Amino acid sequence: MRDILKLSLTLALICAVAGGAIAATNSVTSNIILERQQQELTRALGELLPDADQFEEVNEEGVAYYVGTKAGKAVGAIMVSAGNGYAGPVNVLVSITMSGEIRTVRVSGHRETVGIGDKVENTQFLGQFVNKTPADKVTIGQDITAVSGATISSRAVAAGVKLALANFQVHLMGVIAPTDDFDPSKIKDGIYNGEALGYKSPITVEVTISEGRITKISVTHKDTPELADDAVDIVAQRIVDKQHYQVDVVSGATFTSEGLIEAITNALAAAPLK
Repeated sequence: MRDILKLSLTLALICAVAGGAIAATNSVTSNIILERQQQELTRALGELLPDADQFEEVNEEGVAYYVGTKAGKAVGAIMVSAGNGYAGPVNVLVSITMSGEIRTVRVSGHRETVGIGDKVENTQFLGQFVNKTPADKVTIGQDITAVSGATISSRAVAAGVKLALANFQVHLMGVIAPTDDFDPSKIKDGIYNGEALGYKSPITVEVTISEGRITKISVTHKDTPELADDAVDIVAQRIVDKQHYQVDVVSGATFTSEGLIEAITNALAAAPLK
């Protein structure tokens, strides 16, 4: 019995020592892994914004970005952003100099179709955004040429870039986010035309303003009728009811809805005021 007890204590002591050694090893290993991850992150950020030698991670009001500095002075930022693609979010990293110009755009993650949607990672496509500023438009089909066969994925990247530029203005340049004071009563009566890209083809609209109100919206499109026709009618009616173009999209026809809203916005933006 005494021998059994002695053996048990010996085994317990060995386990305790071994456990402590493993814990110490894990602690050291974890620190090495974290250090290597940080080094890899710094290297990757440096490729996007080579003028910087240090980066500070910031997350405020749900907006994540890395401020790049050199000799203690900010030289730019790498904005973390995303847009809705064909199969889900398309994540992008957008490096912007302190003058507000895009330096680099990189797709950091997506679930788009292999061989089609993943072509948005191509540097030739992404290079179109370089030197764009918050004052520039990045509309696919107008300002930026989409990847052939991957229009939706291309639009997702453009949406992410547009959001990155807007967030850069607010968080890095101190620009107050613009407020929308749209009021149809300030627009001269008439019929105004607008166009924007729908799901896969352009959507054109005629917006009628009568007695200071949006009274009619006529729409022409070639999107899938089974999905788009109802969405067009619903969105158009929502805008007439609300007397404003900021309305909810129709589930299952998001790109058609967004295209219609953009086309109406474009039509009204070009309308003369009273």
